[in-house]
Amino acid sequence: MSKRAPKPKGLPAHVSVSKTGVYRYRRRVPGNLVETIGKREVKESLGKDYGAALRRHAVIQAGVEKLFAQKPRKNSNAEIKVLSKLREYSLDLQAVAAAAREGVDPDQPDDLTYAIDAAIEELERDPEIPPEFLRNAAKGILTVTLAGALDDYCEYRKTGQPISDRVIERRTERHKERLARYLGRDAVNRRPLSNLRRTDARRVVEALINETSPATARRYLNDINAAVNRAILEYDLDCANPFMRLDTKGGKHTRDNRLPLDDDDMKALAPIMETDDDLGTIWITLRDTGARLNEIVGLRGCDVDERRKTVWIRPHEARPIKTDNSNREIPIPDAVLERLMAHKGKTSEAPLFPRYVRERGNDACSQTLMKRLRKAVKEPRKTAYSLRHRMKDMLRDADCPEDLAREIMGHSDQSSAANYGRGSSLERKRAALEKVWDN
Repeated sequence: MSKRAPKPKGLPAHVSVSKTGVYRYRRRVPGNLVETIGKREVKESLGKDYGAALRRHAVIQAGVEKLFAQKPRKNSNAEIKVLSKLREYSLDLQAVAAAAREGVDPDQPDDLTYAIDAAIEELERDPEIPPEFLRNAAKGILTVTLAGALDDYCEYRKTGQPISDRVIERRTERHKERLARYLGRDAVNRRPLSNLRRTDARRVVEALINETSPATARRYLNDINAAVNRAILEYDLDCANPFMRLDTKGGKHTRDNRLPLDDDDMKALAPIMETDDDLGTIWITLRDTGARLNEIVGLRGCDVDERRKTVWIRPHEARPIKTDNSNREIPIPDAVLERLMAHKGKTSEAPLFPRYVRERGNDACSQTLMKRLRKAVKEPRKTAYSLRHRMKDMLRDADCPEDLAREIMGHSDQSSAANYGRGSSLERKRAALEKVWDN
Protein backbone atom coordinates (compact mmCIF):
# COMPACT_ATOMS: atom_id res chain seq x y z
CA MET A 1 0.00 0.00 0.00
CA SER A 2 1.45 3.39 -1.02
CA LYS A 3 2.12 5.90 1.72
CA ARG A 4 1.00 9.49 1.57
CA ALA A 5 3.85 11.78 0.58
CA PRO A 6 5.14 13.85 3.52
CA LYS A 7 3.90 17.40 3.66
CA PRO A 8 6.93 19.75 3.45
CA LYS A 9 7.32 22.28 6.19
CA GLY A 10 6.09 25.74 5.32
CA LEU A 11 3.54 24.50 2.78
CA PRO A 12 0.85 27.20 2.40
CA ALA A 13 -2.62 26.82 3.81
CA HIS A 14 -5.20 25.17 1.54
CA VAL A 15 -2.49 23.01 -0.07
CA SER A 16 -2.17 19.26 0.49
CA VAL A 17 -0.16 16.41 -1.05
CA SER A 18 -1.81 13.36 -2.61
CA LYS A 19 -0.56 9.78 -2.23
CA THR A 20 1.17 10.09 -5.60
CA GLY A 21 2.99 13.27 -4.61
CA VAL A 22 0.77 15.76 -6.43
CA TYR A 23 0.25 19.10 -4.68
CA ARG A 24 -3.38 20.19 -4.61
CA TYR A 25 -5.05 23.49 -3.83
CA ARG A 26 -8.39 23.11 -2.12
CA ARG A 27 -10.45 25.85 -0.54
CA ARG A 28 -14.06 25.93 0.60
CA VAL A 29 -16.28 28.60 -0.95
CA PRO A 30 -18.01 30.87 1.61
CA GLY A 31 -21.65 29.91 2.07
CA ASN A 32 -23.00 33.21 0.77
CA LEU A 33 -21.04 32.77 -2.49
CA VAL A 34 -21.87 29.14 -3.26
CA GLU A 35 -24.82 30.00 -5.47
CA THR A 36 -22.93 32.83 -7.12
CA ILE A 37 -19.82 30.78 -7.93
CA GLY A 38 -21.71 27.57 -8.65
CA LYS A 39 -19.67 25.20 -6.47
CA ARG A 40 -18.79 24.55 -2.84
CA GLU A 41 -15.03 24.19 -3.28
CA VAL A 42 -12.24 25.54 -5.46
CA LYS A 43 -9.90 22.68 -6.37
CA GLU A 44 -6.82 22.88 -8.59
CA SER A 45 -3.86 20.58 -9.23
CA LEU A 46 -0.47 22.26 -8.65
CA GLY A 47 1.74 19.50 -10.08
CA LYS A 48 4.50 17.46 -8.46
CA ASP A 49 7.32 20.00 -8.48
CA TYR A 50 7.44 21.83 -5.14
CA GLY A 51 8.80 25.11 -6.50
CA ALA A 52 6.37 25.19 -9.41
CA ALA A 53 3.54 24.31 -7.03
CA LEU A 54 4.38 27.31 -4.84
CA ARG A 55 4.40 29.61 -7.86
CA ARG A 56 1.09 28.30 -9.16
CA HIS A 57 -0.35 28.54 -5.65
CA ALA A 58 0.48 32.25 -5.52
CA VAL A 59 -1.36 32.87 -8.80
CA ILE A 60 -4.40 30.78 -7.84
CA GLN A 61 -4.57 32.16 -4.32
CA ALA A 62 -4.57 35.75 -5.59
CA GLY A 63 -7.37 34.92 -8.00
CA VAL A 64 -9.42 33.15 -5.36
CA GLU A 65 -9.05 36.03 -2.92
CA LYS A 66 -10.30 38.38 -5.60
CA LEU A 67 -13.16 36.00 -6.40
CA PHE A 68 -14.23 35.71 -2.76
CA ALA A 69 -14.06 39.48 -2.29
CA GLN A 70 -16.95 39.97 -4.71
CA LYS A 71 -20.44 40.60 -3.45
CA PRO A 72 -22.89 37.72 -3.92
CA ARG A 73 -24.76 38.03 -7.19
CA LYS A 74 -27.28 35.78 -8.86
CA ASN A 75 -28.64 35.20 -12.31
CA SER A 76 -25.58 35.77 -14.47
CA ASN A 77 -27.58 34.30 -17.36
CA ALA A 78 -30.75 36.32 -16.78
CA GLU A 79 -30.12 38.51 -19.81
CA ILE A 80 -29.79 35.44 -22.02
CA LYS A 81 -33.14 34.12 -20.79
CA VAL A 82 -34.74 37.45 -21.63
CA LEU A 83 -33.16 37.62 -25.08
CA SER A 84 -34.12 34.02 -25.84
CA LYS A 85 -37.73 34.70 -24.89
CA LEU A 86 -37.84 37.78 -27.11
CA ARG A 87 -36.52 35.68 -29.97
CA GLU A 88 -39.34 33.16 -29.44
CA TYR A 89 -41.75 36.01 -30.20
CA SER A 90 -39.69 37.14 -33.23
CA LEU A 91 -38.55 40.25 -31.35
CA ASP A 92 -35.17 41.86 -30.97
CA LEU A 93 -33.98 44.65 -28.69
CA GLN A 94 -33.95 47.21 -31.50
CA ALA A 95 -37.65 46.65 -32.27
CA VAL A 96 -38.60 46.78 -28.60
CA ALA A 97 -36.55 49.95 -28.09
CA ALA A 98 -38.20 51.62 -31.10
CA ALA A 99 -41.66 50.75 -29.77
CA ALA A 100 -40.74 52.16 -26.37
CA ARG A 101 -39.48 55.41 -27.91
CA GLU A 102 -42.45 55.96 -30.23
CA GLY A 103 -45.09 54.97 -27.71
CA VAL A 104 -48.28 53.07 -28.42
CA ASP A 105 -51.83 54.28 -28.88
CA PRO A 106 -53.75 52.33 -26.18
CA ASP A 107 -56.86 52.37 -28.39
CA GLN A 108 -54.99 50.87 -31.36
CA PRO A 109 -52.42 48.35 -30.08
CA ASP A 110 -50.52 46.51 -32.80
CA ASP A 111 -49.08 43.00 -33.08
CA LEU A 112 -45.68 44.24 -31.85
CA THR A 113 -47.21 45.50 -28.63
CA TYR A 114 -49.01 42.23 -28.03
CA ALA A 115 -45.80 40.28 -28.63
CA ILE A 116 -43.81 42.44 -26.20
CA ASP A 117 -46.49 42.16 -23.52
CA ALA A 118 -46.76 38.40 -23.96
CA ALA A 119 -42.98 37.91 -23.73
CA ILE A 120 -42.65 40.05 -20.59
CA GLU A 121 -45.63 38.33 -18.98
CA GLU A 122 -44.00 34.93 -19.45
CA LEU A 123 -40.69 36.19 -18.11
CA GLU A 124 -42.36 37.56 -15.00
CA ARG A 125 -43.18 33.97 -13.99
CA ASP A 126 -39.46 33.11 -13.75
CA PRO A 127 -38.32 33.84 -10.17
CA GLU A 128 -34.66 33.81 -11.25
CA ILE A 129 -35.00 36.94 -13.41
CA PRO A 130 -34.65 40.16 -11.37
CA PRO A 131 -37.32 42.85 -11.90
CA GLU A 132 -34.74 45.32 -13.20
CA PHE A 133 -33.98 43.00 -16.11
CA LEU A 134 -37.66 42.97 -17.05
CA ARG A 135 -37.96 46.74 -16.78
CA ASN A 136 -34.95 47.15 -19.06
CA ALA A 137 -36.19 44.49 -21.46
CA ALA A 138 -39.52 46.34 -21.87
CA LYS A 139 -37.49 49.38 -22.97
CA GLY A 140 -35.23 47.42 -25.31
CA ILE A 141 -32.24 47.92 -23.00
CA LEU A 142 -30.28 44.86 -21.98
CA THR A 143 -26.65 43.97 -21.46
CA VAL A 144 -25.08 40.78 -22.82
CA THR A 145 -22.19 39.80 -20.56
CA LEU A 146 -19.35 37.32 -20.86
CA ALA A 147 -21.07 34.99 -18.37
CA GLY A 148 -24.32 35.24 -20.30
CA ALA A 149 -22.55 34.45 -23.57
CA LEU A 150 -20.99 31.34 -22.01
CA ASP A 151 -24.35 30.21 -20.63
CA ASP A 152 -25.99 30.67 -24.02
CA TYR A 153 -23.19 28.73 -25.72
CA CYS A 154 -23.62 25.99 -23.13
CA GLU A 155 -27.30 25.63 -23.97
CA TYR A 156 -26.49 25.68 -27.69
CA ARG A 157 -24.00 22.81 -27.32
CA LYS A 158 -26.23 20.53 -25.28
CA THR A 159 -27.30 17.35 -27.02
CA GLY A 160 -30.08 16.14 -24.74
CA GLN A 161 -27.86 13.31 -23.49
CA PRO A 162 -27.57 13.64 -19.68
CA ILE A 163 -23.96 12.53 -19.24
CA SER A 164 -22.68 14.69 -22.08
CA ASP A 165 -24.76 17.69 -21.00
CA ARG A 166 -23.45 17.56 -17.42
CA VAL A 167 -19.89 17.62 -18.76
CA ILE A 168 -20.72 20.70 -20.86
CA GLU A 169 -22.34 22.43 -17.87
CA ARG A 170 -19.37 21.76 -15.59
CA ARG A 171 -16.93 22.97 -18.24
CA THR A 172 -18.92 26.20 -18.63
CA GLU A 173 -18.99 26.83 -14.87
CA ARG A 174 -15.23 26.31 -14.68
CA HIS A 175 -14.70 28.77 -17.51
CA LYS A 176 -16.77 31.38 -15.64
CA GLU A 177 -14.94 30.71 -12.40
CA ARG A 178 -11.52 31.12 -14.01
CA LEU A 179 -12.54 34.27 -15.84
CA ALA A 180 -13.90 35.74 -12.61
CA ARG A 181 -10.53 35.09 -10.96
CA TYR A 182 -8.60 36.63 -13.83
CA LEU A 183 -10.80 39.64 -14.64
CA GLY A 184 -12.99 40.10 -11.57
CA ARG A 185 -16.57 39.01 -11.15
CA ASP A 186 -18.04 42.35 -12.26
CA ALA A 187 -16.20 42.13 -15.58
CA VAL A 188 -17.69 38.69 -16.19
CA ASN A 189 -21.23 39.14 -14.86
CA ARG A 190 -22.01 42.83 -15.30
CA ARG A 191 -19.74 44.47 -17.85
CA PRO A 192 -21.16 44.46 -21.42
CA LEU A 193 -19.26 42.39 -23.95
CA SER A 194 -18.76 45.56 -25.97
CA ASN A 195 -16.66 46.98 -23.10
CA LEU A 196 -14.21 44.08 -23.00
CA ARG A 197 -10.85 44.91 -24.54
CA ARG A 198 -7.92 43.06 -26.05
CA THR A 199 -5.94 43.75 -22.88
CA ASP A 200 -8.57 41.80 -20.91
CA ALA A 201 -8.22 38.86 -23.28
CA ARG A 202 -4.42 38.92 -22.98
CA ARG A 203 -4.73 38.86 -19.18
CA VAL A 204 -6.79 35.71 -19.54
CA VAL A 205 -4.16 34.13 -21.82
CA GLU A 206 -1.30 34.92 -19.41
CA ALA A 207 -3.21 33.56 -16.43
CA LEU A 208 -4.21 30.37 -18.25
CA ILE A 209 -0.65 29.65 -19.36
CA ASN A 210 0.54 30.13 -15.76
CA GLU A 211 -2.02 27.60 -14.51
CA THR A 212 -2.23 25.07 -17.35
CA SER A 213 -0.31 23.75 -20.33
CA PRO A 214 -0.36 25.81 -23.55
CA ALA A 215 -2.48 23.14 -25.27
CA THR A 216 -5.07 23.19 -22.48
CA ALA A 217 -5.08 27.00 -22.51
CA ARG A 218 -5.79 26.88 -26.25
CA ARG A 219 -8.78 24.54 -25.73
CA TYR A 220 -10.25 26.81 -23.05
CA LEU A 221 -9.77 29.89 -25.22
CA ASN A 222 -11.45 28.16 -28.15
CA ASP A 223 -14.57 27.70 -26.01
CA ILE A 224 -14.56 31.33 -24.83
CA ASN A 225 -13.93 32.64 -28.34
CA ALA A 226 -16.79 30.54 -29.77
CA ALA A 227 -19.19 31.70 -27.04
CA VAL A 228 -18.41 35.38 -27.64
CA ASN A 229 -18.67 34.96 -31.42
CA ARG A 230 -22.08 33.34 -31.05
CA ALA A 231 -23.36 36.11 -28.75
CA ILE A 232 -22.18 38.85 -31.15
CA LEU A 233 -23.88 37.13 -34.07
CA GLU A 234 -27.11 36.06 -32.35
CA TYR A 235 -27.80 39.34 -30.54
CA ASP A 236 -26.55 41.76 -33.23
CA LEU A 237 -23.91 43.27 -30.95
CA ASP A 238 -21.86 46.07 -32.43
CA CYS A 239 -18.43 45.06 -31.13
CA ALA A 240 -15.35 43.03 -32.01
CA ASN A 241 -14.42 39.76 -30.31
CA PRO A 242 -11.30 40.43 -28.18
CA PHE A 243 -10.62 36.68 -27.87
CA MET A 244 -10.11 36.12 -31.60
CA ARG A 245 -6.71 34.96 -32.89
CA LEU A 246 -4.97 35.04 -29.52
CA ASP A 247 -1.50 33.51 -29.53
CA THR A 248 -0.74 30.77 -27.01
CA LYS A 249 2.86 29.82 -27.70
CA GLY A 250 3.18 26.05 -27.83
CA GLY A 251 -0.59 25.57 -27.78
CA LYS A 252 -0.97 24.20 -31.30
CA HIS A 253 -1.07 20.44 -31.84
CA THR A 254 1.93 19.05 -33.69
CA ARG A 255 2.95 15.56 -34.74
CA ASP A 256 5.36 15.36 -31.79
CA ASN A 257 2.71 16.11 -29.14
CA ARG A 258 1.75 12.43 -29.09
CA LEU A 259 3.77 9.60 -30.61
CA PRO A 260 2.41 6.32 -32.00
CA LEU A 261 3.24 3.05 -30.27
CA ASP A 262 5.86 1.10 -32.25
CA ASP A 263 6.26 -2.68 -32.66
CA ASP A 264 8.58 -3.00 -29.68
CA ASP A 265 6.05 -1.17 -27.49
CA MET A 266 3.26 -3.48 -28.61
CA LYS A 267 5.33 -6.59 -27.82
CA ALA A 268 6.15 -5.28 -24.36
CA LEU A 269 2.52 -4.33 -23.73
CA ALA A 270 0.94 -7.58 -24.97
CA PRO A 271 1.15 -9.54 -21.68
CA ILE A 272 0.03 -6.50 -19.69
CA MET A 273 -2.79 -5.23 -21.89
CA GLU A 274 -4.19 -8.26 -23.74
CA THR A 275 -5.86 -9.72 -20.66
CA ASP A 276 -9.15 -11.59 -20.33
CA ASP A 277 -11.00 -8.77 -18.55
CA ASP A 278 -12.93 -5.71 -19.79
CA LEU A 279 -9.78 -3.65 -20.19
CA GLY A 280 -8.13 -6.34 -22.30
CA THR A 281 -11.13 -6.47 -24.63
CA ILE A 282 -11.22 -2.67 -24.88
CA TRP A 283 -7.48 -2.59 -25.64
CA ILE A 284 -7.51 -5.10 -28.50
CA THR A 285 -10.61 -3.46 -29.99
CA LEU A 286 -8.85 -0.08 -29.93
CA ARG A 287 -5.75 -1.70 -31.43
CA ASP A 288 -7.59 -3.29 -34.37
CA THR A 289 -10.07 -0.49 -35.18
CA GLY A 290 -8.18 2.74 -34.45
CA ALA A 291 -11.36 4.04 -32.79
CA ARG A 292 -11.50 6.59 -29.99
CA LEU A 293 -11.68 5.29 -26.42
CA ASN A 294 -15.19 6.65 -25.73
CA GLU A 295 -16.44 5.05 -28.96
CA ILE A 296 -15.43 1.57 -27.78
CA VAL A 297 -16.32 2.04 -24.11
CA GLY A 298 -19.84 3.09 -25.15
CA LEU A 299 -20.57 0.05 -27.34
CA ARG A 300 -23.85 -1.80 -26.77
CA GLY A 301 -24.85 -5.29 -27.79
CA CYS A 302 -26.79 -3.97 -30.78
CA ASP A 303 -23.67 -2.17 -32.01
CA VAL A 304 -21.86 -5.47 -32.66
CA ASP A 305 -22.98 -7.26 -35.84
CA GLU A 306 -21.96 -10.92 -35.70
CA ARG A 307 -22.97 -11.62 -39.31
CA ARG A 308 -21.18 -8.63 -40.84
CA LYS A 309 -18.29 -8.85 -38.32
CA THR A 310 -18.40 -5.14 -37.56
CA VAL A 311 -18.91 -2.62 -34.80
CA TRP A 312 -21.17 0.33 -35.43
CA ILE A 313 -20.07 3.61 -33.87
CA ARG A 314 -23.23 5.68 -33.41
CA PRO A 315 -24.57 8.12 -30.82
CA HIS A 316 -26.92 7.07 -28.04
CA GLU A 317 -28.05 8.42 -24.68
CA ALA A 318 -24.99 7.27 -22.77
CA ARG A 319 -22.42 8.12 -25.45
CA PRO A 320 -22.34 11.02 -27.92
CA ILE A 321 -19.96 11.00 -30.87
CA LYS A 322 -17.44 13.68 -31.74
CA THR A 323 -18.63 14.60 -35.24
CA ASP A 324 -21.14 13.44 -37.84
CA ASN A 325 -18.30 11.64 -39.62
CA SER A 326 -17.70 9.60 -36.47
CA ASN A 327 -20.94 7.69 -37.16
CA ARG A 328 -19.52 4.69 -39.02
CA GLU A 329 -19.29 0.91 -39.31
CA ILE A 330 -15.85 -0.62 -38.75
CA PRO A 331 -14.85 -4.20 -39.68
CA ILE A 332 -13.26 -6.25 -36.87
CA PRO A 333 -11.25 -9.50 -36.93
CA ASP A 334 -12.70 -12.78 -35.64
CA ALA A 335 -10.75 -12.66 -32.37
CA VAL A 336 -12.15 -9.24 -31.47
CA LEU A 337 -15.67 -10.27 -32.51
CA GLU A 338 -15.49 -13.30 -30.22
CA ARG A 339 -14.36 -11.18 -27.27
CA LEU A 340 -17.07 -8.57 -27.82
CA MET A 341 -19.82 -11.18 -28.23
CA ALA A 342 -18.84 -12.63 -24.85
CA HIS A 343 -19.62 -9.24 -23.26
CA LYS A 344 -23.18 -9.02 -24.64
CA GLY A 345 -25.86 -8.52 -21.99
CA LYS A 346 -29.41 -9.76 -21.68
CA THR A 347 -30.80 -7.04 -23.95
CA SER A 348 -29.51 -5.57 -27.19
CA GLU A 349 -29.37 -2.10 -25.62
CA ALA A 350 -27.22 -3.24 -22.67
CA PRO A 351 -23.68 -1.80 -22.68
CA LEU A 352 -20.79 -4.18 -23.24
CA PHE A 353 -18.74 -2.48 -20.53
CA PRO A 354 -21.31 -1.27 -17.95
CA ARG A 355 -18.74 -0.38 -15.30
CA TYR A 356 -17.49 2.44 -17.54
CA VAL A 357 -20.83 3.67 -18.90
CA ARG A 358 -21.36 6.36 -16.29
CA GLU A 359 -20.34 9.92 -15.61
CA ARG A 360 -16.54 10.20 -15.93
CA GLY A 361 -16.48 6.53 -16.93
CA ASN A 362 -14.24 7.24 -19.93
CA ASP A 363 -11.77 9.00 -17.63
CA ALA A 364 -11.74 6.04 -15.24
CA CYS A 365 -11.09 3.61 -18.10
CA SER A 366 -8.36 5.83 -19.56
CA GLN A 367 -6.60 6.19 -16.20
CA THR A 368 -6.63 2.44 -15.59
CA LEU A 369 -5.30 1.73 -19.07
CA MET A 370 -2.56 4.28 -18.52
CA LYS A 371 -1.49 2.65 -15.24
CA ARG A 372 -0.97 -0.60 -17.11
CA LEU A 373 0.69 1.04 -20.09
CA ARG A 374 3.23 2.90 -17.95
CA LYS A 375 4.55 -0.39 -16.59
CA ALA A 376 6.11 -1.04 -20.01
CA VAL A 377 6.18 2.31 -21.85
CA LYS A 378 7.77 5.27 -20.08
CA GLU A 379 7.80 7.79 -22.94
CA PRO A 380 5.33 10.51 -21.77
CA ARG A 381 4.21 11.28 -25.33
CA LYS A 382 2.95 7.71 -25.74
CA THR A 383 -0.48 7.04 -24.26
CA ALA A 384 -3.48 4.80 -24.86
CA TYR A 385 -4.57 7.28 -27.54
CA SER A 386 -1.32 6.47 -29.35
CA LEU A 387 -3.05 3.34 -30.63
CA ARG A 388 -5.11 5.63 -32.85
CA HIS A 389 -1.96 7.29 -34.17
CA ARG A 390 -0.47 3.84 -34.76
CA MET A 391 -3.48 2.76 -36.81
CA LYS A 392 -3.25 5.91 -38.96
CA ASP A 393 0.42 5.23 -39.68
CA MET A 394 -0.23 1.56 -40.46
CA LEU A 395 -2.99 2.46 -42.90
CA ARG A 396 -0.56 4.82 -44.64
CA ASP A 397 2.09 2.10 -44.80
CA ALA A 398 -0.48 -0.29 -46.28
CA ASP A 399 -1.11 2.24 -49.10
CA CYS A 400 -4.65 2.89 -47.91
CA PRO A 401 -6.12 5.91 -49.75
CA GLU A 402 -6.52 8.94 -47.51
CA ASP A 403 -10.28 9.20 -48.06
CA LEU A 404 -10.74 5.58 -46.99
CA ALA A 405 -8.50 6.04 -43.95
CA ARG A 406 -10.62 9.02 -42.90
CA GLU A 407 -13.78 6.92 -43.11
CA ILE A 408 -12.28 4.12 -41.04
CA MET A 409 -10.91 6.52 -38.40
CA GLY A 410 -14.01 8.73 -38.32
CA HIS A 411 -12.08 11.90 -39.11
CA SER A 412 -13.94 15.01 -40.22
CA ASP A 413 -13.75 15.88 -43.90
CA GLN A 414 -15.16 19.30 -44.72
CA SER A 415 -15.14 18.88 -48.51
CA SER A 416 -18.54 18.76 -50.15
CA ALA A 417 -17.61 15.76 -52.31
CA ALA A 418 -16.79 13.64 -49.25
CA ASN A 419 -20.30 14.10 -47.89
CA TYR A 420 -22.08 12.76 -50.99
CA GLY A 421 -23.19 9.14 -51.22
CA ARG A 422 -23.04 6.34 -48.65
CA GLY A 423 -19.26 6.19 -48.43
CA SER A 424 -16.89 3.31 -49.08
CA SER A 425 -18.15 -0.26 -49.04
CA LEU A 426 -17.59 -2.54 -46.07
CA GLU A 427 -15.53 -4.85 -48.29
CA ARG A 428 -13.16 -2.01 -49.20
CA LYS A 429 -12.71 -1.07 -45.52
CA ARG A 430 -12.08 -4.69 -44.53
CA ALA A 431 -9.50 -5.18 -47.28
CA ALA A 432 -7.56 -2.15 -46.04
CA LEU A 433 -7.74 -3.22 -42.39
CA GLU A 434 -6.75 -6.82 -43.12
CA LYS A 435 -3.43 -5.55 -44.47
CA VAL A 436 -2.90 -3.85 -41.11
CA TRP A 437 -3.98 -6.86 -39.04
CA ASP A 438 -1.64 -9.15 -40.99
CA ASN A 439 1.42 -7.01 -40.15
